[in-house]
Amino acid sequence: MIRERLAEIAESPGPDTTVDASAAIAKGRRVRRGRRWTAVLAATGLAAAAAVPVGQAARPDDTDRPRVVEPVKYPNILQEMARFGWLPEGYMRTRVTGAPVGGVFEVTAGRGPGGGGITLTLLRPGVEPGAPMLPGARRGTLTKAEPVNGRRADWLIKPGDSGSEQIPAEFRFEYRDDAWARLQVNDRRIADVPTVRRIAEGVRFGGTGPVKFPVRVEGLPDGLRIWRVWVADGGTDTTFMLDAGDGGLTISAGTSTEVSRRQAERDANTTVDGHAAFDSGLPHDGPQGDPGTAARSRILNVYDAGGIDVKLDARGADLLKRLDATGGLPGLFRRVTFLGPDESKWTATPLG
Repeated sequence: MIRERLAEIAESPGPDTTVDASAAIAKGRRVRRGRRWTAVLAATGLAAAAAVPVGQAARPDDTDRPRVVEPVKYPNILQEMARFGWLPEGYMRTRVTGAPVGGVFEVTAGRGPGGGGITLTLLRPGVEPGAPMLPGARRGTLTKAEPVNGRRADWLIKPGDSGSEQIPAEFRFEYRDDAWARLQVNDRRIADVPTVRRIAEGVRFGGTGPVKFPVRVEGLPDGLRIWRVWVADGGTDTTFMLDAGDGGLTISAGTSTEVSRRQAERDANTTVDGHAAFDSGLPHDGPQGDPGTAARSRILNVYDAGGIDVKLDARGADLLKRLDATGGLPGLFRRVTFLGPDESKWTATPLG
């Protein structure tokens, strides 16, 4: 599955990352340049922003001060495509996950922050979930179910039938023409036919707009493409996985816990800005790997930085070289900002 997803990424065009302002400046004065960029940005769907200092208005005759126009690299990286309506007592939404290139979207519910038990997955249009593999490499069978909101539905694993000892219940239903959702229930206490159907019938599709994140990351190298992202309700766990062609970059930020503090005591081999940290590029007691692999990968975990753990994992010689130009992984850590627990201050454009 990872290989297929990376193949999709490789075949998909990346986001625009640069605008040649100097070429436009050389061709004329500000008025003509402004018209040209307006046309370009309208065609690409990007918004232009004028660089005017706070408290200073732009002058109509200000023709000799070039404006810098930069497209947003990752606008609204994850749209909320579905949300739960009814959930069993004690359950709440706990995480939203998306693979923007592959078009897969997941929303998870559990009993308390970070918990699971119910997962709704929306697949790409045209992809129909098939019967799962059962223990012993046996192919499962679909069991026809009553329609959900007037559309086709089937049991991939019906409660109590073959396969339910592995996954208590798995259900699929068409939510629009040629577009399928898969509902998996791993909590046996609620894995019965009426409960699973009621969860499916209560799902609302379309969402409420872009998903917001409690983290902002600045100064990323150009050319990275988003592979997979997720954020937990309450901001306890946020991860961005980005493809770099010859490797990739994973950025995770989450609330420090007793478990992570014990990990810091066990693994830390340096400090970053006064915080205990593990740097795979420095001597350590963990697995060393061969020198060639070590030269193409680097891990930096910074623990309890203002109550937040930040974990960075970079793979690929070219990506590491570009990161080194901006301070390496310690420099990237300093460009990660936690926006706090107040969700009104979170951002839908966390990567810039």
